[in-house]
Amino acid sequence: MLLFGSLVFFVVWSCDGVMSWGGDNALYLMHASNLLTNHAYAATGYVQNPWAYLSPQSYPPGLPLLIAWVWSWTGFDVLAFQYALSTVFCLAIGAFAGLIHRDLVTARGGATIWSALIACVGFNPVLVSIGTDILSDGLFLACVCCGLWALESAYRRQDARHTRLLLAALGGIAIGYGVSTRVFGWMLLVAIPAFEMLRFRRATNTGATAVMTALVVYAAMEAVTMLSVVDAPTGMSAAPGEGYGALFIAGLWEHLGALPGRVLGAIMAYASGAGSYLVLDWPVGPGSQEPGMWRYGLTAIALMAGLHGFVHNVRRQLQLRDVFCVLYLLALLPWGAHTARYLLPVIPFFFFYMCISLHALARYLPSRIATCASLVIVLVVGSVYAGQYHRQFEHEASLRSFAPNSPVARSLFTYIRRQTPADALIVFRKPRVVSLFTDRYAVTLTDTANPVPNDTRVLDYMNRIDADYLLESRRLDGDTLSGLLARHAPRFRPVYRNPQFILYQYRAKPTSANP
Repeated sequence: MLLFGSLVFFVVWSCDGVMSWGGDNALYLMHASNLLTNHAYAATGYVQNPWAYLSPQSYPPGLPLLIAWVWSWTGFDVLAFQYALSTVFCLAIGAFAGLIHRDLVTARGGATIWSALIACVGFNPVLVSIGTDILSDGLFLACVCCGLWALESAYRRQDARHTRLLLAALGGIAIGYGVSTRVFGWMLLVAIPAFEMLRFRRATNTGATAVMTALVVYAAMEAVTMLSVVDAPTGMSAAPGEGYGALFIAGLWEHLGALPGRVLGAIMAYASGAGSYLVLDWPVGPGSQEPGMWRYGLTAIALMAGLHGFVHNVRRQLQLRDVFCVLYLLALLPWGAHTARYLLPVIPFFFFYMCISLHALARYLPSRIATCASLVIVLVVGSVYAGQYHRQFEHEASLRSFAPNSPVARSLFTYIRRQTPADALIVFRKPRVVSLFTDRYAVTLTDTANPVPNDTRVLDYMNRIDADYLLESRRLDGDTLSGLLARHAPRFRPVYRNPQFILYQYRAKPTSANP
């Protein structure tokens, strides 16, 4: 209880009410606003650029429904949203702790190992940072852990039918909400019959109850997004099927020939991305900006330890969590976007498998050496976490004066709302944030996975979509747009400027200097 209380206090204390420029958070907030105001769910004013395939026009409704509920009580309050998601993250860690408790406490020193593992996962800087942001990752992690805990508990209660089916229904509710939160949540549903065939060689009432309950919850959640009666203020309505699921299927079909190379690239990218959760991204020395080869070596050792622990755990007894982790990782491979965020739902289990591996190896060591090695690991992890939090807090402090809900950004948004036409289309690197705070159409030139196209393609695209404004941020864009703006200065007239942003009115044809 002391450990969990410390975790809750720390996670809540880390909330600062500062919104990031990520963009995903803004789209979730726009969906939540539409749910509150009874506007069309996907009518956000954000225009999807085909060059920016990482940014679909709509997201699943799981997180927006939660935010909308908080919003209805507190109004638009970023800090309140962070508190709610921090609570959900702590729920995820609590469910994970209950899920693995039975596996560890029966071993020698199991209670100590269990507590150390929960601290290692719960205080992980990357997990806390992503899990408590206005993103669906923390909520999806909670759905995964709660669903797996309920179902694994149900499978162990074969002699208590009513309790077993009640737990299965609770697990189904969590899984259904998870499917409505992230597209890859479908792997939770697929894992249930796959596990039963591997473990029991037949379907069971437990799995059937969970699957049927999950499908009912999913259908109810999707129905909520169809209950709107009026369009959004911008009048923008997203075309159906422009979420991650449609993008995944379209991208897979269009690049079927490149699938082997994409899968190989995904394996390498995710293997490297696991190192970020091990907090191995910090530079090797003064003036260095890139981690050295030692990071990849330590990541490889950790991956081998995790694989060894996974095999050891499966050989002891196959669990639903094992099947889910395999299916989830396999589902990620064909997807063209490789980001470490997608690994978050399986990272706690990655730490668990590493712990199983280390504990198995420790049995071959003298008790005194094993104890000393454990203390060294705890001290190293603690010092690494402390250093990462220090750098993280410094970085967040530097962004505080530049955040979307900061005074300098709000002054820009106020100008746009008051001085631009209601149907204006603004081109900006972070269009979803602009749409959220200004109620204007917004589109990006590219995304983080693609470079900005050449001048001709950019200008042709802006002409084709009838762009009205281009918004430049030196903090976000760097020198990316400076060359374009200098080479085509007659087409871009500055109409607003503050220390962080410049808003240009765009002319499709440059005006002549001589009348």
